[in-house]
Amino acid sequence: MRKLIMMCCFCILAENVFADSTTASIPIFSSLCVEEQATGFNWISNSWKPANFKASDKLIVRKVDMQAELRLSASQQQQRCKSEQRFDTGQNDLYISACYLILKLGSVAHQYSGEMCAEYFKNGILQEIDCGNMKFLPDGPYVKQSKFADISPTPRNGYKDSLVVAVGSCARIN
Repeated sequence: MRKLIMMCCFCILAENVFADSTTASIPIFSSLCVEEQATGFNWISNSWKPANFKASDKLIVRKVDMQAELRLSASQQQQRCKSEQRFDTGQNDLYISACYLILKLGSVAHQYSGEMCAEYFKNGILQEIDCGNMKFLPDGPYVKQSKFADISPTPRNGYKDSLVVAVGSCARIN
């Protein structure tokens, strides 16, 4: 009898965890993300040289309300974004693609500012939001890296953009 009761409790607990992961969602929010440290490489004399960079970026990250977005005219919508999609792996992992605006503090969003990011949940708990070159939590750490890396052995005009990795933290502002 005791085993049966324990099995029933486990089944109910497992159902609740699964239900949480399949209904997980992040409400609309805005966060301020501030760089605290930055490092990387500069291309000098045909090789990468270690470099320290000034941690100066302050970013506003805002999840876009796609329901409100769809009520706008086509010219007003964030054109890079598509509707939200959910991918449940069946292992209590859930990925939700959602639209985000990521702007430097003080800059203005334009029609193509939105980008699709992946919200990753494990057992119904948000683990990270991945926007390609930036991973973060709305109230927690973030890591940002160079978006493009030139790996050609002979870059045009002998120049390559610097490679930068920055770390910092985010906090909700609404």
